[in-house]
Amino acid sequence: IIAVGFGSAIMAFTVDLGIAYLLFLDQPHATCGKDVAREVWSAEFLAVLTTVGSFLLLLISDFKILAQIGVFSALGVAFALLFVHLVFPRIFPAMPPARKPGNPLLSNAVQKFAAPAKWKLIAAIIFGLAMLFFAKPVFNVDMNSMNSMSEATMNADKKMQGVWGNLSGRCYVFLQASDMTQLREKNDQLAGWLAGDIRDEKLSPPFLPTVLFPSPETAQHNYAAWSAFWNKDRVAELKRNLSAAGKENDFAPDAFEPFWKIINRTTIGSFDIPEKYFDMLGIAKSSAGYTQLSLLASGKNYNAEDFFERLSRSGLAKIFDADLFNKRLGDFLKDLFLEIAIIISIGLGLITFLYFLDWQLTLAAMAPIVFALFATLGTMKIIGHPLDIPGIMLWIIIMGMGDDYSVYYICHYQRNVDEKSPAMHTIKLAIFLAALTTLIGFGVLALADHALLRSIGIVSFLGIIYSLIGVFFILPSLMDKIFAPIAYPADKVVIGSRDHLRRTVLRYRHLPGYPRVFARMKIMMDPMFRELHKYVKNPRRIIDIGCGFGVPATWLLEIYPDARVFGIEPDVERVLIASRVIGSRGRVEAGRAPDLPHVEGEADHVLMLDMLHLISDDEVKIVFQRIYDKLTADGTLLIRTTIPSDKPNPWKRWIETSRLKMTGMPNRFRSETEIADFMKQAGFAVQVFASDTRSIEEKWFAGKKY
Repeated sequence: IIAVGFGSAIMAFTVDLGIAYLLFLDQPHATCGKDVAREVWSAEFLAVLTTVGSFLLLLISDFKILAQIGVFSALGVAFALLFVHLVFPRIFPAMPPARKPGNPLLSNAVQKFAAPAKWKLIAAIIFGLAMLFFAKPVFNVDMNSMNSMSEATMNADKKMQGVWGNLSGRCYVFLQASDMTQLREKNDQLAGWLAGDIRDEKLSPPFLPTVLFPSPETAQHNYAAWSAFWNKDRVAELKRNLSAAGKENDFAPDAFEPFWKIINRTTIGSFDIPEKYFDMLGIAKSSAGYTQLSLLASGKNYNAEDFFERLSRSGLAKIFDADLFNKRLGDFLKDLFLEIAIIISIGLGLITFLYFLDWQLTLAAMAPIVFALFATLGTMKIIGHPLDIPGIMLWIIIMGMGDDYSVYYICHYQRNVDEKSPAMHTIKLAIFLAALTTLIGFGVLALADHALLRSIGIVSFLGIIYSLIGVFFILPSLMDKIFAPIAYPADKVVIGSRDHLRRTVLRYRHLPGYPRVFARMKIMMDPMFRELHKYVKNPRRIIDIGCGFGVPATWLLEIYPDARVFGIEPDVERVLIASRVIGSRGRVEAGRAPDLPHVEGEADHVLMLDMLHLISDDEVKIVFQRIYDKLTADGTLLIRTTIPSDKPNPWKRWIETSRLKMTGMPNRFRSETEIADFMKQAGFAVQVFASDTRSIEEKWFAGKKY
């Protein structure tokens, strides 16, 4: 039940996924559902990835309930992401321009609130450090604090217990025995064991079956004590006193005969417990034997922990104390949810780093969460509200929400790097609305009379509002600082050196992790970069068709400081990355061959690297002719492509062929003769060069105008 309830609360913040998607869909211009899904994918994927990964880490915990919460929450959040990105584009395949703009007052207010400013960052740091001084959590894990009694009533009850002890305290002792004889013996042992606590006023004298129905051994012991007490002198004195009192009050001479028979009794008798008294004595009979449940009342010196430990060690009986159970359950839940919070915090940081592969962006993403934690704990300390079980449980949810806000902001900033871009305006509004809807849903509970609901409201209101302030006050300035333009080295680079690699990869700094890793690995592993400079000499204007992430282009830009690159690429995500790394030294457009990018004047080099197999023969003819017309008189068309060999399934071609099959594209690997013929038909003089690296199928084709 806890797993379902808590997991459902976790999944509640996945509504943020839908809010972001719909806001990007509802724009002043026409939008496409698939394009919107692509726009928000990186942010929403990372938000869900951190949530799923963090909750799956709960599987390493010793608590089985944590594993159930983790799996339930992870599956729920993952399915929510799939719904948004698979179902929404089908429900909203296209959206016409919005008929009227959104609320300009709200939009302007959000933009001003989230605008970067140094004073906001300084104010957040000062406030966070001030709250850190107070951020010493006081835990209140009393389960009774979660009931519906008023605060005044609970305080009065505590005061009564402090003066008089726990007068209402009750505990139950549970005995088990295979037969009635053993049960009576255990009752006798229990009575003797409790005698010391009764003397010390830890317990009130209990009513046990042994009082009325002692075992034979106890009965014999009682009889011996009875006989020792009623010696001849006491009996004689009592007889005299009773006789005088009887005469004085006109009692018959034999009025006390039954009493004297008991006094003078010499036999003990039988004390078997009749079955008709079982219910009264708390005894139950079953196929396994007998059980007995007896009520004990606590005294003013009663200590539940001590009593439980001593009785448990004795092995005589089991005990249930409601107050002790509540206390231990509270401690268990506190440890449980603190463990969740610690594991999820580690998971959030680890997964965020593995996604960004950038320690600066990872720390930036965690900064609003840390700020919200310090500010929330400090404020709760100042207002005198302890951190109770609902607060610990809810903080995990708030931490996930705060991480989502940070991820949304950073991922969209990575794509746009402009605070004033429409996409950044939209994502800021999405973050604000997501926080506002959560505040309305949870925050109003702060006004509730019920202690549990009020605690949930206070913690959620503080946590969410501080998370939002952290994102809008801290991240804008940090993003400006992290993504500030840098001056690239202007000195001449040694081609293929470690410095050449470093300077090229530097252009990809703080971009998404995959393009950065791809660029580094591509340069280090692909023989292209040991040979490219041989065929591109002193370029001024380079056209790069199918430029991808712009890796070859940036490699050449580092060699030739005066060169400019104009690329064209069908994948809009790669266009974004290539545009960023090329920067002011060129331009990249979305499109595909046979189209060429717009370039004023002629180009001296055109690159078609590892992409010729992606276009048809007709497209090859058209693009070659267009390239011929665009090149200067001494310009060069440089092609690198795979020429299938007789080798069975070389691994690189096998991977590419598999990829083409998965994407539904035909396999158009051509022979050397076919490519050379196409180039000659366009008017090029063709030279073919094998790669310097043996055992690879790629070849170079250099075309010059006649």
